Amino acid sequence: MKTKKHKYENLNETETHVYMFKNMRWNITLYVDAKDGNHACELFDKLDFPKRTEWKIFVELGSQPA
Repeated sequence: MKTKKHKYENLNETETHVYMFKNMRWNITLYVDAKDGNHACELFDKLDFPKRTEWKIFVELGSQPA
């Protein structure tokens, strides 16, 4: 039986990590897929939120403690 080739099979996928931005004043959480911390901050800055000091950034680690 012939195997199907997916048309997106040869795309170079860049590994991304999940970064979580949390607004401590309003309890709003924003998740971003980014290549690294700087890229996550660039994406966050594009949203142009006022009072950036109200936000904290978190990252999901590859090996989470159990």
